[in-house]
Amino acid sequence: KPPTRWRSSKKSRRRRTHSAIQRSRMVLCRTWSSQKTSVEQSKSRMVNRHGRARSPKPRDRPR
Repeated sequence: KPPTRWRSSKKSRRRRTHSAIQRSRMVLCRTWSSQKTSVEQSKSRMVNRHGRARSPKPRDRPR
């Protein structure tokens, strides 16, 4: 049954995204409290990493 599989995959991906967002938020908050210079580097790194892992997978999978 493809619909079930797709649904499961989507749910799993959604949960992972949420976790990643929460983690990134915590890291950002901690970085801010620790140092302001590290914030920019951390933010840039996280954004790059997320975009790279998030773009290719879902785009090649749905269609």
